[in-house]
Amino acid sequence: MATQNKKPAAKKPADKPVQPKKDKPLDGSVGGALDVFGKSGEVDPESTENIDDGRGLTTKAQRGPELNKKIADAVETINELKAQRSLINAQITAVIEDVEAQGINRHAFRFAMKFLEMATEQREGLDFSLAVARSAMGQPMQAEMFPVDVSTK
Repeated sequence: MATQNKKPAAKKPADKPVQPKKDKPLDGSVGGALDVFGKSGEVDPESTENIDDGRGLTTKAQRGPELNKKIADAVETINELKAQRSLINAQITAVIEDVEAQGINRHAFRFAMKFLEMATEQREGLDFSLAVARSAMGQPMQAEMFPVDVSTK
């Protein structure tokens, strides 16, 4: 058995991260973030009076306790909605698992649900595209696959 002489791959120099210039703060203020935040980590309205974030937060009144409360309320509301979404997602999963336990493929069921939500034109386009794609892949649709009426009429 012949051994192959492999040379170790040459090491590429690591890309160095771009360092911001230390003489000019990124936020455009005189002293940068250190002038904005006090030792407690809270924004000092006096030092941010002339900073404009591009969204209109330019006055001390806009960045005071009222804004802090709005932000805190928004965080609380979003967290509550996320919890509700998690509960709803778990309930949907349970319903799908129940359908799957009856022998229905979960992916087919989800596909049928999406199909049901589509407008008629979208469904027709999807049906046509699916038939063309399956035929091109050598797996044409089988119209005679369900010789019995499967409708729920």
